[in-house]
Amino acid sequence: SIGSYLVAKLYAAGHDVDVVGRQKAKDIGKYLYINEEKFDFPKVYDDLDSSKKYDYIFVTSKYYNLRSNLETIVNSGVRPGLIILIQNTYLDNSWYIQVIKNIPFVVASVYEGFNINKNKLTCKSYAGWFFEEDAFGKEVCNLLKDAGLQARLVDDLDVKRAEKTVINCASNIICALEQKTIKEANKNKENMKIAQGLFDESYDVLSEIIPMHSKRSLWTFFLQNVKDLDHYASTCQDVMRNKRTELSYLNGYIIELGRKMGIATPVTLDTVNRFRKKYHDLY
Repeated sequence: SIGSYLVAKLYAAGHDVDVVGRQKAKDIGKYLYINEEKFDFPKVYDDLDSSKKYDYIFVTSKYYNLRSNLETIVNSGVRPGLIILIQNTYLDNSWYIQVIKNIPFVVASVYEGFNINKNKLTCKSYAGWFFEEDAFGKEVCNLLKDAGLQARLVDDLDVKRAEKTVINCASNIICALEQKTIKEANKNKENMKIAQGLFDESYDVLSEIIPMHSKRSLWTFFLQNVKDLDHYASTCQDVMRNKRTELSYLNGYIIELGRKMGIATPVTLDTVNRFRKKYHDLY
């Protein structure tokens, strides 16, 4: 969803865009409707064109496919000017350098929600796209701003990544278990109680390694936005399509870190176990 959104916006801004994707991208056809606004959509290819010089390559795949996709880029012979990685969880990214070697890259943290059904996409923006305030970050930020995206620079992107992880851990798994939109799932008082437990445990674990804003202010931000997020979380969309989720890199990551740090995560463990029992092959 996020990749298709980027393609349509950059293409509409006059950029030469090649799309490399699977059948889902090919099913879009010639037009993509974003919040009912019509956008031209370029042709979708199976592979990168090694004869071309790409200024930017945006990688929007799931985290579990990221290494293989980066290896594909490197092995294709293409040498892009910059790789942009959309990453919405706080994980160690030092291994990127081992794979892409001397190709520069930037990481983006995206506070928006996307749902796509064939060639109709809905986008819910509640904070925008965040990039590290350095030369490459400024370059990509300006590129996206010129294409009409809400992009901004921050002093420490790791804080945004960690906070987005906390928010995702508190909402995505509940949405997937209930198969409801984030807004609908969190109308239930019991679900909100679980969400707060997931939030607290995720915050307590991640705050040991990255200094985030106060727990109270982040929880307030969560509550202010969850009531308006009338879309299905990406994890829920994966479940609905019988696809593997990224929960092992979200709530599963919190459990793993908590064990290493000696921090108990009982709500997270119980909720993950419920998910794995219900959707064993999708974790």
